[in-house]
Amino acid sequence: MNIKDKLLSLLSSGMSPEQHGYENVARAKFINFIVYFSLLVCFYLLTLYIIRNAPLRDFIVLVIVIICVFFIILIQWRTKSVVVSGISLSALVSIIILRGFFWQTMFGASTYLIFSFPVIAIYMNGKKRGAWWVFSVFIVSLFFWVLSLLGVFEPPIHSVEIFQMLLVYIGISIATFYYETIRLQNLETIKKQLVTDQLTGLPNRTALVYDIQKAKVSHLILVNIDGFKELNDFYGHPGGDEILTQLGLALGEWAAYGTVYRLYADEFAVLIDKQMKPDELNYIIENIRLHFKRDSFKLEAEEIKINVTMGIAEGNTKLLEMADIALGMAKKEHKGYKFAMEWEKIYSEYGENLAILKTLRNAIDNDRIVPYFQPIYDNRTGKIEKFETLVRVIDEEGRVISPIKFLDIAKKTKLYPYITRTMIKKSFEKFYLTPWQFSINLSVDDINDFETSEFIQLSLKESGMAKQIVFEITESEGIENFDSVSEFISQVKELGSKIAIDDFGTGYSNFSYLISLNVDFLKIDASLIRNLPYDKNLQIIVETIVTLSHRLGISTIAEFVHSSEVQEKVASMGIHHSQGYFLGKPEKDIITDGPFSR
Repeated sequence: MNIKDKLLSLLSSGMSPEQHGYENVARAKFINFIVYFSLLVCFYLLTLYIIRNAPLRDFIVLVIVIICVFFIILIQWRTKSVVVSGISLSALVSIIILRGFFWQTMFGASTYLIFSFPVIAIYMNGKKRGAWWVFSVFIVSLFFWVLSLLGVFEPPIHSVEIFQMLLVYIGISIATFYYETIRLQNLETIKKQLVTDQLTGLPNRTALVYDIQKAKVSHLILVNIDGFKELNDFYGHPGGDEILTQLGLALGEWAAYGTVYRLYADEFAVLIDKQMKPDELNYIIENIRLHFKRDSFKLEAEEIKINVTMGIAEGNTKLLEMADIALGMAKKEHKGYKFAMEWEKIYSEYGENLAILKTLRNAIDNDRIVPYFQPIYDNRTGKIEKFETLVRVIDEEGRVISPIKFLDIAKKTKLYPYITRTMIKKSFEKFYLTPWQFSINLSVDDINDFETSEFIQLSLKESGMAKQIVFEITESEGIENFDSVSEFISQVKELGSKIAIDDFGTGYSNFSYLISLNVDFLKIDASLIRNLPYDKNLQIIVETIVTLSHRLGISTIAEFVHSSEVQEKVASMGIHHSQGYFLGKPEKDIITDGPFSR
């Protein structure tokens, strides 16, 4: 892990460098020092015995010195005491210099151990604490040198040599101190880059997490720009960047007492780390909303109005998570803002999603993704000739779970393509060597997923069942905007399969793209069928759809036929097929007879 990764991890945890793992960092430095120091000792021992063949007395003294240094370092590491350990080590090193330990046997090599001391001291203790260590050694050594000049004792080496060594020591100390200063400045620059958004100059998400951890009481407002992708596409990236920059500055003016952060492309945050009454917070929120309604953002000569959605949370426990959930709920409910006040409700919904995801993963691992089959009734022949395959999940207790509970979660967690491929495989196996046609639901995501698309075409070719299969594509997903959908339809139709548009009437309901896509079936949405016998307006709409479909050679299927009245009306209007609980519920087995059969 490089410095940037370490800093990012450190800051993301919400702790300062001094707080974050100080003991672990100190321990790592201490271990590193011991390794380097041990290698240095081994070098001198080898030199002492192999090259110079020194006497045992010198070896014992050297070992004693090493043990003393080790314990002094250990005391400093445990007590963080510069005074005790600094003076002790200073005195020890100074005595080594002035007595010229091993001077004769090792050409004074051991004396020059002192030159590595500034590097070691500053590396282990940082610039300030290390500087005190270095300075204390210099003062003590200088004191003993002055004593030698005064004739208090006679050192084994000349005082000039000692003076030269002290000058070298000072030079190394200054160079090391300068290097450490530059290193810390570079580190501070990297740290600033990691906590600053490069476009707007605002603090980023990493900084927000850190500030939330520091604050005792916090109020967080997440601000998301509605439809920013369309703005960015229309005005281009430079225009989008300019809007984001202006918005960041504006939020700083509108949100009193708050710090503004940019989290993602179109999302900002306002953190207020002070105690506030509910009406004060409401005032800030309403002030932000009022400015967005009243003010415009200028891009060249044009003024642009921007709408936002906000999620608000209070406290300091999972503040960002709660605000994000509140923002999601506000978007889902199409509200301008929402407070994450109902903690139990939010946690309950969050917990339910996790439980469903766990059940879904368990079902995938244990092959409990199964197809159910709902009959499609032919109003002309009075027989069942088709089935729609519908996905179900069987939980650990054998209960059947409807797709309405897990499909959204499957899409968000990227499990949806696997479920689609499982449904295709099991449906092919179920209808193999049967005369019935069957339909399989596909989303635009399935079609755009290369692995799923390839799997479908390979299965069609290898099974020889292409003519039995109808692929249902949901009209509400806006399929007319996807070239890949048109290409996929052409490929599977060449192999013999047919195409149905599902939920027709919920989207654009544009017949022009139906012609270009060359579909075979049109499934009229439940919203148009449910009250068909009782609503004249619905009858006009459905009659228009049926008439145009017939003229285009497209067969029609009515969904949600739930009663005899609806079925009679559907049949009388010339709709080719009917599907619904009145005619047959989805079952795990293929059922072709019933009270509705003629």
